Amino acid sequence: MAIIRNNQVSVIMSVYNDRKVVSNAIISISKQTFRDFEFLIFDDGSTDGTYRVCEKYKILDKRITLFRSDKNEGLTKRLNFLIKKSTNGFIARQDSDDFSYSNRLQKQWDFLRLRKCVSAIGTGCLKEKERTNHYPPEIVSNKIYEKNMNVHGSMMFRKSALVEVGMYNESLRRCQDWELYCKMVKKGMKIRNLHEILYILAESPNPTYWEDYGKVKEAINHLRRK
Repeated sequence: MAIIRNNQVSVIMSVYNDRKVVSNAIISISKQTFRDFEFLIFDDGSTDGTYRVCEKYKILDKRITLFRSDKNEGLTKRLNFLIKKSTNGFIARQDSDDFSYSNRLQKQWDFLRLRKCVSAIGTGCLKEKERTNHYPPEIVSNKIYEKNMNVHGSMMFRKSALVEVGMYNESLRRCQDWELYCKMVKKGMKIRNLHEILYILAESPNPTYWEDYGKVKEAINHLRRK
């Protein structure tokens, strides 16, 4: 693990064949009103020129660090890699086809700094294609075992909390965030959501997201029985 600077933020994003959409995601992070962060991006075997797009923004923003592999191994493994590489005490997610409002990081950082007992904070989102607002529950309770309402790309975590629960389960290529929240709740960690739209989902969740539903439910049920 890297040396941790407790009061700063590491934004992590994995990309795969996102050449047409990744610019908006990168720009939305680079233009945050909160400035004290590093932006770690992993190109997970793209073949469409995504890495060249990311390189262009790295030249413009020195806070960006790029990693690359020729082999596509999936979001879960890449997120764990980036968490390990991060040097800050707060970890913010960003998905490669989504957009963060410019004050997102500042509001989440302020919330976690003032509430030491909270381990993670998400936000509401605008579902762009559906043109509807989605507000996850402000307090994430044991109901998380039944349904995941959080917006993964909008989350900010304490790195110490992620490490304590073993980060993401690499046996899951999808639904990995749901199982992560359940591990956190099982440990007694508090997860909250700001009742505010600070994130745009570019599209409805990919149908393949649910391909691991049976496996993740089995893992969650095992957690509940412990």
